[in-house]
Amino acid sequence: MPDKNSNLKHNVNLMEYPLWFQNEKLAENLEVGFTWSDQEGYVYRSGYKVPTKTDGIFLLFFLLLSQQENYSTEISVSRYRVLKSCGFGVDTGWYSRLKESLNRWLRVDLSFEGKFFDGKKYRDMAFHIIDAWTLDEKTRELKIRFSPEFLSMMKGRGFFKYINFNEVKALRAPLATRLFEILSKSFHNRSHWKCNAVRLAKKIPMSER
Repeated sequence: MPDKNSNLKHNVNLMEYPLWFQNEKLAENLEVGFTWSDQEGYVYRSGYKVPTKTDGIFLLFFLLLSQQENYSTEISVSRYRVLKSCGFGVDTGWYSRLKESLNRWLRVDLSFEGKFFDGKKYRDMAFHIIDAWTLDEKTRELKIRFSPEFLSMMKGRGFFKYINFNEVKALRAPLATRLFEILSKSFHNRSHWKCNAVRLAKKIPMSER
């Protein structure tokens, strides 16, 4: 049975629209930034390499910690705990990758034009993911400060769903993880959903081929 302590409240809008991208090769070639606006009313901007599935797992764990601390905008955690909890290695390479992930999220901003549904109406808004991060010189713990607006969105605004962090991180393929998000949103409060292949490819996103 899934650990209830790993249940994370997730905004349904942010399952519909991608926060990270499955194409890791593309991400590595985008050090100068990237803008994605293939879905009407949603613009995703990154001033650095775009986050991929690995970064998505890190972000979910940080959000889980914040939720466990009554949605604190600031969390403090050891790098070792982050890597172990996310199912990654604890060698030099992974410590470096964690730092890289924080820098990716620091440079992401999202904007919605009449597309963000708060449970009652559609709204216009824009926000960052995280505002800052530091590594404490004495404790060697990461201190991460979330954007208050982003954290407010993750609380649900009346339109949310619980997902289990351990179930998500167990999904190995980036495509499977992204489909999990889309289907979790699409079957929210309903038992049937239809979508043609071209539209689904745009949601993921992936090439039509």
